[in-house]
Amino acid sequence: MITDADVKKLKQTFVTKDDLKTLGESIAQEFQVVINMLGDRVTTSDRQEQEIQGLSATQDDHERRLDKVEDKIFASD
Repeated sequence: MITDADVKKLKQTFVTKDDLKTLGESIAQEFQVVINMLGDRVTTSDRQEQEIQGLSATQDDHERRLDKVEDKIFASD
């Protein structure tokens, strides 16, 4: 027959349903943390991309203006 001591040994050796449930909840929480971190990174990347686009537009404007100045300077020679 199986005694209570045997059952205790089996519970120590094998994973119980409660252990799996606790493990599953823990894993779900960790995944949620990772998902939140990725969301923060995407938000940061979007913000940086917008800043880069703004700087690129400013640089294009400056280059266009310098080209006009250059054209005026070298056209009068």
